[in-house]
Amino acid sequence: MQRSDRRKLEYHRVVVDHLNRDEARVRRIGLENVAKIRSLYLAPNRANEWIDEWEELLCGPREALATACLEPGEHGNDMRQMTPFAGVITQDERMIAVARARECSEWCDVFTLPKPRSSNENTLMHRWCSRVTPLVLLWVYAYFEGTRTRDHHG
Repeated sequence: MQRSDRRKLEYHRVVVDHLNRDEARVRRIGLENVAKIRSLYLAPNRANEWIDEWEELLCGPREALATACLEPGEHGNDMRQMTPFAGVITQDERMIAVARARECSEWCDVFTLPKPRSSNENTLMHRWCSRVTPLVLLWVYAYFEGTRTRDHHG
């Protein structure tokens, strides 16, 4: 995952925190931003599909919206490229998200698998590893988060 993708993911973690605390505000801002963004993309394109999906999520269950905000993989990255949550988090929260993304990049890259150089390398083992790697990253992230929390509060 590239640093910009990590930054967007951390930003959306904060959005989900706000969603859990003040759901109505997050939905209102999101829907207002969907309308603004939609007015910029008049011609049919991929961005319109993402905006339509965000609008559907903003009008649906909170759990589905939270899951979409943090969805791993290419689709999640694509959705976060066209986020409707500008104005939800504060500048201080944004800076913390950037710092967390930077911290993550220092150790996440150790676990990133190289892309196959040819279709012959796209073996069962590589496909299996590409699915296991995110789970390992989540475990490592949770471990370091717990360590950092204990260090600051203990």
